[in-house]
Amino acid sequence: MDSMNDKKTIGLTTTVYHGHGFGIVQPGAPKPICPAEAIGYPQLGRAFVQLPAICLLLDILGFGRLMLKSKPVEVAGESAFFFETCFNSFSSDGFTEDELAELKSNFMRLSDTAALWSYTCESYANATSESGLEAKSLLRMLKVAQHLLVRGFQTKKYALRGSIAFGDCVQDARGGAIIGVPWTYASDLEKDQQWAGIALHPSAVALLTSEHRDAGLVTETKIPLKGGRSELGWAIDWRRSGIQRAEIEATFSRLGETGAIEQEKQRNTLAFLGV
Repeated sequence: MDSMNDKKTIGLTTTVYHGHGFGIVQPGAPKPICPAEAIGYPQLGRAFVQLPAICLLLDILGFGRLMLKSKPVEVAGESAFFFETCFNSFSSDGFTEDELAELKSNFMRLSDTAALWSYTCESYANATSESGLEAKSLLRMLKVAQHLLVRGFQTKKYALRGSIAFGDCVQDARGGAIIGVPWTYASDLEKDQQWAGIALHPSAVALLTSEHRDAGLVTETKIPLKGGRSELGWAIDWRRSGIQRAEIEATFSRLGETGAIEQEKQRNTLAFLGV
């Protein structure tokens, strides 16, 4: 049973190997209910497990310029405080302690990039994405995305651009690495947008239900893209947030977003809000 050829398929497209004895302990991931099943790599001394997840990828516009004109430790501390404060405020939005713990443990930062994900299966042993968990996880992710986007402008500190995608992710059993198709989807879509906003990739749009659409979290709109293009799609709806033109302009100015391309992003953001 220790052979790498001893395999079977579970979940969506998950190939798993048995008998290698790798322990899987990853905060925020589904709790294993039987001995871990994963793609085993004895030469590395660990395993990788494939699980379906909803992924949010964010870019802090102008963050690089902030780092260059300010003390890096101050920029790092301020941005960390921003995200931590936002996460702590979710308890008043109906999030349970377990859900908050998952959000914090499934959150990564690398300079101007932030990544957050939520698994949509019950356990490692049952890695099939479940419609009930998909709807719940997507609703939670939409709320988080909307809150972060709005809060960035309310504080006049951050203009966020991002995307949400769904699909199979491969998680390093020891933590520290998570890759997969949804991150490719999210990265391509995030970089192509020309505004401060968060668009949904078709893989995430396919999961939308009337509950999501009626919650005031998403809207179908023309999404501004680079090269003067735009495409009809779904995006986070924050038009009723109360954000005013002055807050948008002050935030873009603080971030040094004053060039021609940056001004286009600002105009597109204002046009979406109608302010």
